[in-house]
Amino acid sequence: MRSGPFTPSPMPVTAPVHSAPSPALPTPAPVTHSAPPTNPPPEGDKFPCPTQGLTPSDVAKGSMKVITYNTETSEVPPRSDVDFVVKEAKNASPRFLRLSMYNIPTTPDLQKKSGIPLAVFSQPLAEVAQGESMVPLLDQGPEGPTRCNRCKAYINPFVQFSHSGNKYSCPFCGCLNDVLPGYYCPLVGTTRQDHAERPELNLGTVDYIVSAPLFKPKPTSAPCYLFLVSTTLQSLNSGFFYSWLQAVERILPALFEESDTRIGFATYDSQITFYNLNASRPEMHVIADTNHPFVAVPECNLFVKYSAAKDNIHALLKSFPLMFSQAQPSTACTGNALKIAAKILSTTNGGKILLFSCNPPDAGSGAPPPKRETNASPDSEAEKNLLKPHTDFYSRLASVCAKHSVSIDLFIAGLGYMDLATINPAARATGGQLYYYPNFTLASSEQLFRELYRNLSRDAGMDALLRMRCSQGLIIEKEYGNCIKFNDTDLTVAQITSDSCFMFEFSYDDTLKEDRGAFFQLAMLYTNLKGQRIIRVLTIYVPVSPVPSKIFKSVDVESTFNVLIRQAIQDGQQDVMPEVRKKLLNKVVKMLVFYKKNVQTQNDKNQLILPDCLKWLPIYTLGFFKSSLGSPAKSASHHNLGDTRTYYISLLNHLSLKDQLFFFYPIGLEIHSLYTNPSLGRLNEETGNFHFPGQIRMSTNSFKSEGIYLVDCLEGLFLWVGQNVSQEILAELLTPEMMDYDPKQTAIIPIQRLETDLSIRLFDILGSNKFQHCISPEIILIKQGGTLEHRLFKCLVEDGIKGSRDVKDMTYGDYLGYLHRSIQSLL
Repeated sequence: MRSGPFTPSPMPVTAPVHSAPSPALPTPAPVTHSAPPTNPPPEGDKFPCPTQGLTPSDVAKGSMKVITYNTETSEVPPRSDVDFVVKEAKNASPRFLRLSMYNIPTTPDLQKKSGIPLAVFSQPLAEVAQGESMVPLLDQGPEGPTRCNRCKAYINPFVQFSHSGNKYSCPFCGCLNDVLPGYYCPLVGTTRQDHAERPELNLGTVDYIVSAPLFKPKPTSAPCYLFLVSTTLQSLNSGFFYSWLQAVERILPALFEESDTRIGFATYDSQITFYNLNASRPEMHVIADTNHPFVAVPECNLFVKYSAAKDNIHALLKSFPLMFSQAQPSTACTGNALKIAAKILSTTNGGKILLFSCNPPDAGSGAPPPKRETNASPDSEAEKNLLKPHTDFYSRLASVCAKHSVSIDLFIAGLGYMDLATINPAARATGGQLYYYPNFTLASSEQLFRELYRNLSRDAGMDALLRMRCSQGLIIEKEYGNCIKFNDTDLTVAQITSDSCFMFEFSYDDTLKEDRGAFFQLAMLYTNLKGQRIIRVLTIYVPVSPVPSKIFKSVDVESTFNVLIRQAIQDGQQDVMPEVRKKLLNKVVKMLVFYKKNVQTQNDKNQLILPDCLKWLPIYTLGFFKSSLGSPAKSASHHNLGDTRTYYISLLNHLSLKDQLFFFYPIGLEIHSLYTNPSLGRLNEETGNFHFPGQIRMSTNSFKSEGIYLVDCLEGLFLWVGQNVSQEILAELLTPEMMDYDPKQTAIIPIQRLETDLSIRLFDILGSNKFQHCISPEIILIKQGGTLEHRLFKCLVEDGIKGSRDVKDMTYGDYLGYLHRSIQSLL
């Protein structure tokens, strides 16, 4: 596990036990035509909500327990936002593979009628939790791991040995394979004598060391990282350049002192400058003609190990402020700079470019046409056109980069239109990540530092190939993720990280046999940061059934919801957003209608009864409708509609299922309870888990004037302080300047860590694994009734406009009523 820079050490997360089946819901009031802003009705507290089992009363009862999940079962895994320990046996951990359902339909007709998508969510390099075993690393010699002769599936716990151990049958295709002499072992009954000593026959997750020539004939070594930084006047005046400079000076000695990774630097405006760090002192090499570049410095002088050249590196960084103090207005040749950087990195064994820019790519290759639409009205036909790149330059560049194992991470800040739709393919097709700071100020410096720190410190690999295999009767319908395909079967990912996420959606080409079940296996070949070529194999088995009740009992709402929103985003490429929301809503209604007709035993037409496994699907879909992804004009960081939508669509490919839940239904914690309960905000020594305060519903009714609440909506992190909070509590959390802060001001005030008990425990909460995300916004102070309060209130999913007919504006109660009437109309 890896903690974030909020705190020096990671801590596990507290969790509840599974909740009981959903009772019938109180019937929401009919939708009327009046539309004053309101809170949910009092009965709203009875509506299903992800806080159930995590509330302040649950904490007071001491009902928070750590769950152990054994993968040998076919039960639905625990929620990803609670603390659980995986005991892996046969099936891969749900941290790496998570299915939309764990008992899948036998026939395509049944799957289609149920409306539940069949999909596998994968986070191949996800971090394991404290108390879990590390993935075993195996070496099976020059011949590599044992594989099926027909379908090429890797050996796994579900193969069956026969013929005295000389043959085994593949569970994926049924082929009877010969066991190679070097892998042979006698049987005891039907079990190999060495079964207990063979991790690949016991665990669903294993790593293999392989020789590179066996799978990809190219040399391997530690990667090269190039910091490519814009030095335009806008970058300097906004403070973005100096914030990057300070962040890099802090990060390099912390992360690269003992690393084999080689690093280099380049700056650009209308020209590009590379720096020789292997000379007696840093040397500049300016490329004035960026359309016909020539770099006279060999790559061995541009990229150096930090430990070998740290004096030159810090001398260069310290020279930058004076070097660029007389900067003049200029264009940004972003496209040419990336093209030259990629060409240089292609001569190495791969690596990544980290681009820091404050300007749209307005000169040279990839520059926009003179008349480019830069904005549109929300929900309009013109809105979807903003998602289309105006040139394929960056897509073509990304394709070349991916072939040479070069990835691109984009850190973009700007006060105006940045044309993210055009430049983002450079990150998307190479496995990179897009970071976006639309209103960057010096107050955003810590956010940039934390996000760059995570980018450089998380587990990662280069030059990855991913292939998903499945049982006969199933075929891969669609694949989602930051990657590119050069053939029909493999996903090529130049950079794979612990935050990289992929979704595989399946369809049927035959009926599945109930007595055989279904199997899925993801194999990933990649180079780790030590230069070793590794194959990670993830295998999982699930039963199949023709019984609708068994299918609905096995649905994983998190993975199912992830498929639905990815489908909605894809629909948004062709449809206007109101139509996208309508299609998603219809899919939810279809599932619930099928459940009511084929599974539900209670027949009260006046009650909306949700299947236990899908009881939170309505609130998550409502969260999507109101989110920066479903309604970008509502985003707290919204600046330009096209850039906002492009950013959040890109972000989805780096959201773990836990982060997804935070994004669509934020978490709110009662921080004031730390004052009265000394055990909260601390590690529980008996259980080994972190003791969190109670969680509140996302409604204004939950915020009391005597309370302090921490709200994390992924894109924003807020500490809300009520008007009647005790001064004694405030003195332990806020500096005198923060206490005197006028709530009517619009300036953002970041919360500072104090050497007091409450402040230390607050920042320990922020540093826990629960609050570690792929992005890391600054925690800001919001006082009750203040000007900034609207930023927090946009996160309150359960609130809305009473009587609205637009789903993105409905209260939770009205939305449930709308779902109920939609279901009734189809019965």
